[in-house]
Amino acid sequence: MPPLYGAAARHHAIIATGMRPRLRALVACAVLAASVPATADDFTVLSTVTSPRGGTRALIQYVSPARIRISDGDRDAILEVPSGRVVLFSDRRREYWETSLDDIAAFVGQLDAALARGETMEPMRASISVLKGPGRRKIAGYDTEQYTLSHGDAIRVEVWVAPAVPAPPSYFEARKVLYATLGPMGRRFARVFDEMKTLKGFPLAMSVDYRMRTSNRQTVTEATEVKRDPIPETAFAVPAGYAKAASPFVRRE
Repeated sequence: MPPLYGAAARHHAIIATGMRPRLRALVACAVLAASVPATADDFTVLSTVTSPRGGTRALIQYVSPARIRISDGDRDAILEVPSGRVVLFSDRRREYWETSLDDIAAFVGQLDAALARGETMEPMRASISVLKGPGRRKIAGYDTEQYTLSHGDAIRVEVWVAPAVPAPPSYFEARKVLYATLGPMGRRFARVFDEMKTLKGFPLAMSVDYRMRTSNRQTVTEATEVKRDPIPETAFAVPAGYAKAASPFVRRE
């Protein structure tokens, strides 16, 4: 493995001391990617995620024209852009399951219909407000601009986007997949990501404040490195030894 420097070395040190072997393997994929032929549009974003309850973990995001992978140290989602095929992973169960964006959309539609029959749907109808702030920051070597997105008093997201790093719409669809099973809160996050598509640039940092039942929580994500190298095929492979399970996104007739 070639030597690591700067932000990549710090990021790798965090993972090597506190993350699972599979996630360390994904970082190795990112480091070795330069030797693998792929498109010039590939890029990998290495980030850290910090929360008061969860400590610090790694977030690795692989972005290519054909496929997106989000690996946050707890859950994984792979989206194949042309077909809409989705593969998700559960490390705790050592399982994976396959579904599609169409099946997820149908599942979410049924959830919305169920919520509409009760009072819990009212906060969901609130619009997402977007406010461009005056802040400017350099993150992972890129100039970023500040925006604040709010969904009522349930979620407030301060995001720093890099105009020089384009974010394809499929990236936000992949982010939404990880929240699709979380009920009303997951739907709020999905709406925030839908609105984030309208911003110019990739979100290199986010501070998320949200209300969960009777408590307020915060999660802070910040990129440490953006790698413009080709992404190896192994980054989109099903982990060895994981069993295929039934998808949770089953359409109810």
